[in-house]
Amino acid sequence: MRQRSLLLLLLVIAVAATSFWWQAEHAATGDDAAVEPLALPADASTEEKLTLTREAADAVRAENEELESRIEDLESQAEDARKLIDLKAARLQALEKPEAAQ
Repeated sequence: MRQRSLLLLLLVIAVAATSFWWQAEHAATGDDAAVEPLALPADASTEEKLTLTREAADAVRAENEELESRIEDLESQAEDARKLIDLKAARLQALEKPEAAQ
């Protein structure tokens, strides 16, 4: 039982460390940079301002889609990690059963 607990703890630590590493790598590349407010030229016409605003909105929409995709990927990774932990726990439990019978 103690070995099982230690193995599960190590697995959880490995998953957490990988997650932190991934987040640090992506933060370091500037992928998560905040969106700057739209700077409209003072002498721009209403049409130009409208065009710039639409372009900025499209850029924000695209960034949101990318972030949602990344969230889905992370959720999938977390689910895979949970399944792996469950499989490892079941395997350890099956290995411990013969020892308990002796």
